[in-house]
Amino acid sequence: MHHALDLISITVMIVFAVNIHTGGGKVLLDELIEGRQFGPVSALFVDSRYDVSRAQELGIKTFPVYSNLKSRMNAELDLTKIAAQNPNEEILFFGNLPPKRRLANKSILYLQSCFLLSEISLPKDSLKLFLRIILERCWLQNFIKNINVIWVQTRWMTQLVSKDFPTVPVEKRPFLPELPKVFSTEKKYDFISVTSFLKHKNIKTLIKALEILDAETNKLLSVALVLDSSEIPVKLKEKRFKNIKLNIVNNLARQELAQLYSESKVSVVTSSLESFCLPLHESAFYKLKIIALDTPFARESGVVSAFYSKNSSEELARLMANTS
Repeated sequence: MHHALDLISITVMIVFAVNIHTGGGKVLLDELIEGRQFGPVSALFVDSRYDVSRAQELGIKTFPVYSNLKSRMNAELDLTKIAAQNPNEEILFFGNLPPKRRLANKSILYLQSCFLLSEISLPKDSLKLFLRIILERCWLQNFIKNINVIWVQTRWMTQLVSKDFPTVPVEKRPFLPELPKVFSTEKKYDFISVTSFLKHKNIKTLIKALEILDAETNKLLSVALVLDSSEIPVKLKEKRFKNIKLNIVNNLARQELAQLYSESKVSVVTSSLESFCLPLHESAFYKLKIIALDTPFARESGVVSAFYSKNSSEELARLMANTS
C-alpha cells in the first residue's frame, strides 16, 4: 500500500487525538507521527496515558489531555489559540470526534469507529461502552458541521458515512503502520487469531469451532490466540483439547506479534464489524492464508483466502479442517 503522503500533498498538521492511548488507534497514531503519513506534525493533543516521548524527540509540541470533560474543553481552548497562530496548518481530529466550535483552519475528521454510524447497532458489551457510544454519536451528529472533510479507511465506511452526513465530503485515506520484517522458517502454529472479548469479535464462535475441530480431527494442531485484554478468564485459561494445543497470549509488543504471525500458517478473522481490520492486513503482510467471516470490509481487503458465509462455528470448523 502506498503511504498516504505519496498520494496527496498536505501542509504541516496539528493533530487532536484526545481519546487515543491504546489499541489499534494508538498503533495508527504512532505511525502517523513517525511516518508523517499526511505530512509533518507540529503539535499533538493526546490522551495523557499516551507515551509522547517519541513525538517530543521529533520536536512536536505535546499537550496531554486527561479523560474528563473539563480537560477536553480546556484542550479545545488551547487548540483554538494555536490554530489562530498557525492559520496555514490543517487540523486532523484523529479519534472520531469533531470540535465543539468551528475553526478557521481546515479541519479534518479521521473517523475510525463504525459504531458511531446509524446503520450499525449499538454495542452491548457493557453499559459503560453502550452509554459512551451513545454520547459520542450525539457529539458527532451535533458538531459534524465544524468539519470540512471526513477521512475513513475503507470504501464500506465511505458509504456508511455518506449516508449519515451527505453534505460533508468523505475521502478514503487508509494507511498501515510500519510492520516489523520478521520471517520465521519454522511454522509452529497451524492457526493464529488476533482478537478480543468484544461481542462483534465473535471469540465464542472461534472457541466453539475449535471444540468441533478437536472432536473431528485426527491431526495434532497448534493454535495461537492473541488477545488485547489485560486479563484472561480462568475458564479460557483452563480450556483443554484432545488434539489441539492452544497457546493464549495477551498484550504483545509489535515485535512479539510479528514473530507469532511469521510462525503461523493460517490466520482466522472472526470479527463481524470493523472500520479497517488491521489483522487482515497484518496477516497478508506475513503471507498467511486467511479465513474470514464474509463481511464488506473483509471482501474489500482483497487478501482473504476463504470465507465462511455466516457467524457459524460449524461452518468455520469445516473450513479450518479443509485448510489445515
